[in-house]
Amino acid sequence: MNHVTLAIGPSRTRDAVSGDVPPSRYIHHLHLLRGIAIMLVVGAHCWPDFAWSATGHALALTMFDNVTVVFVFISGLLFQHLSGRFRYRRYVAHRYTTVILPYAVVSIPAIVMVVFVHHRGDIWPWVYQLPVWQQVGFFLVTGKHLAPFWFIPMLALYILISPAFVAIDRRNWYPVALPVLFTLAVLLGRDSVNGMANVFGKALFMAPAYVAGMAFSRYRQACEAWCVAHRGLLGAAFLLLSALIFAGHIPGDMALPQKLALACWLVGMLADARLPNRADQVLAELARLSFAIYFVHGYVIASIRMIGQRVEGTASDEIFTGSLPGLLLEIAVVLAISVAIIRVAQMLLGRWSRYLIGA
Repeated sequence: MNHVTLAIGPSRTRDAVSGDVPPSRYIHHLHLLRGIAIMLVVGAHCWPDFAWSATGHALALTMFDNVTVVFVFISGLLFQHLSGRFRYRRYVAHRYTTVILPYAVVSIPAIVMVVFVHHRGDIWPWVYQLPVWQQVGFFLVTGKHLAPFWFIPMLALYILISPAFVAIDRRNWYPVALPVLFTLAVLLGRDSVNGMANVFGKALFMAPAYVAGMAFSRYRQACEAWCVAHRGLLGAAFLLLSALIFAGHIPGDMALPQKLALACWLVGMLADARLPNRADQVLAELARLSFAIYFVHGYVIASIRMIGQRVEGTASDEIFTGSLPGLLLEIAVVLAISVAIIRVAQMLLGRWSRYLIGA
């Protein structure tokens, strides 16, 4: 998730590489796609709060499982677009201050909770037999202290190996890299590696989405024209893959191509869409704050869950009756509270907010 807007034209300026792209020059519909992507990510962490029927549970899982693929696709697109004057040291330093540092800061409350207050029941028992400092290191490396945070260690790994992605792009190795990465990802799935090295399994699974985003950026005009012309085909592919996943009649982890079909369909739909002004403004604001929302929304959902458990007198995470309107309402509430928290933090922290909360 690169926290930039997407400029029109070649990315050859120092400003573009640093991420300070003039907001008047971004490609608006791809910016809006980030807004939709963060809504989907929030939805992926909200739906387990509901007591669904067996069918409802399967449908929600089919829709939201690995929906972060859409975000990774956008990240790869932005990385390629802004790689014109790539300098490794400068890139790592910049991403450290805008990704790793905010991650470490925002992680503090969750790590204090899972290390000193309430041990997580879904963590391997051996983790809590480690010295405290190693437990802290484990959670920072794996992101398992809060559900959405698995993404950041994976992104940190992508930052470290960014020269490999640059080489794929500049040598046009896409025809080789994409089939190989897709095959490995589909066959192995997202959690092919356990323990401290879990981040490598996730990184391998998401790599084809990242590289596909890069390829889309390199050939953006042709790819975008194809998506617009074949919106019906992309929609049908998404629905077909969803039906097969729902029915369980498909080998391997097909959430990756399913969510990439969704991402490309959304590009095709947004490319010439004329949204109402208010809807456009809301999506644009969510896109602008998407990185910070990713950091904050897990805390908001956890707080809602804790309040619901207190009210219902239950330890179950399923605090609401399963329903689509209820899910949409929680997504809207979580987004609204997250945005409010971010704006208050921006007012209090000023220019430092970008380094402490990612916006």
